[in-house]
Amino acid sequence: MLQKKRKLGVLFLQTVLFGLSFSACKQIAPLAPANEVAVIPPIEQPVSHIIVPVELSLTNYFKQIDESVDQEFNGGEQQCEGVSYNYHFQRKPIKFSANNKKISYDVAGEYWIKMSYCPKCTDVFRSKPSCISPRIPFSCGINEPMRKMELQYSTSIGINEKYQLVGQTKLEKLEAKDPCEVSVFQYDATDILLKEVKKALTNLTVDIDKEIGKYSFKKEAESAWKSANQTIAFSPYGYLHIQPIALVLETPHFEKDNLLTTVCIDARPIFSSDPTTKLSSPLPPLKQVSSFPTDEFDLIMDLRLNYDSLSHVLQSLYGKKELLIKNRKVIIDSVAITGAAKNQLNIALRFSGYKKGYLYLTGTPTFDEATQTISITSLDYDLATKHVLLKTAKWLFNDRILTALQDATLHDLTPQLEQLKEVINSNFHYTYAPFVVKGKVNHLAVSSIFPDEKELIIRVLSTGKVKVTTAN
Repeated sequence: MLQKKRKLGVLFLQTVLFGLSFSACKQIAPLAPANEVAVIPPIEQPVSHIIVPVELSLTNYFKQIDESVDQEFNGGEQQCEGVSYNYHFQRKPIKFSANNKKISYDVAGEYWIKMSYCPKCTDVFRSKPSCISPRIPFSCGINEPMRKMELQYSTSIGINEKYQLVGQTKLEKLEAKDPCEVSVFQYDATDILLKEVKKALTNLTVDIDKEIGKYSFKKEAESAWKSANQTIAFSPYGYLHIQPIALVLETPHFEKDNLLTTVCIDARPIFSSDPTTKLSSPLPPLKQVSSFPTDEFDLIMDLRLNYDSLSHVLQSLYGKKELLIKNRKVIIDSVAITGAAKNQLNIALRFSGYKKGYLYLTGTPTFDEATQTISITSLDYDLATKHVLLKTAKWLFNDRILTALQDATLHDLTPQLEQLKEVINSNFHYTYAPFVVKGKVNHLAVSSIFPDEKELIIRVLSTGKVKVTTAN
């Protein structure tokens, strides 16, 4: 009987030891959390400004104006009583000068005037009035050097919404350098001549404005607009679509023989992994402003960091790390980001040592603008893992794992941002004849972070400048 009791005791002890052994070897394997991605707000791109300096040579325009204006002018007025006259004016080539917002036309010329004077007319015994005495002839510039005259026009030039030049020309000065004075009669014929010449020359202002209206830079604007609708590749990051929406013109001004202005392309550029461009929009009507507040562009782009690459970083920093928790050794074999649940990341941690198994954690990706670092904060065990630990391994329910892992997630994004800026700037130039586009990003900054199903989206704000010039 005693021997039988001993056998039962040994069997009971073996059973207990086996149970304890089985309990120590059993893996901790809570259910993995489900991925549930929150809706990511779309990018609301601010309006960016792409500056396009425009320089138009007016040399051909000046030549056309000179060729279109008559070289000689003739006129006169005949009357019985008083002074009758005929005149002839011939001009020299027009001298053009442009300054600020006006074009000046200086015209030098010579004239002669032939006159006759009748003191009194009568129609007694005549079918029409006639002078009671022979008319007294006199002249200036005949049988002697022709008299000199100078005049000046000025034109203010603008551009309408159809990209055509619009001129407003007026006669600024008309001066006879050599007056025509008849001392015998104490008569000054200069005023008569100036009045007649002014009448003829004033009509020319209409012709000048017509010639100005023929000059357009719509072709150049359409080329610039077409260039702005192109896509720029920035391998391996993605594609820049400029997406122009409007053309705005700065009030033109002049230097020497050139019209200078600046066209600003208002755009809402996007940075995308999709190289496909939207259909190009037609050239819009031109808007005008006196000046532009800035020549910078603002561009918001989404950088996508794959969870596999982020997991690799965590593994290199935290993998094979050993922790001693309540005198029990825990070895972190692997760490991986498996997805996202709303605005938090799901993290799987495989461990071995005193026990082995999996732990699942959640954490919030955050960005510190001052230090340009990304980290996973608010790390905690997910609900299923908490439930299993409380039942089977309370000693693992410890902050040491969370603290160590959170410290390991701190990552400086400065190198990646600098690398991205270098890639953009090295590719931010291209040619669409006759235009050359050159741009430069001056600043990159992270504005927000969004966990997606397979990647972490980092929204970056960039500022810089881009100009379009004419190829040499």
